[in-house]
Amino acid sequence: MTTRKELDHRKKELSNQAFGLLANKGLSKKTTGVDKFAKRLIAKKAGDVPHDPDLDHPDEWDRPVD
Repeated sequence: MTTRKELDHRKKELSNQAFGLLANKGLSKKTTGVDKFAKRLIAKKAGDVPHDPDLDHPDEWDRPVD
């Protein structure tokens, strides 16, 4: 069984907490501050996403409702 030093364990816990906070910020609708920074980090990792025609919706959905 592998034993881990307490310092290593604390570092990993802190890293996981930071990742969790940034992941939540990356999914928010805000575009300022930490949210913007998190979105930029995610965009770098994700790279370019090709266009998927299956996700397009009909033009009639764009018309205003009376």
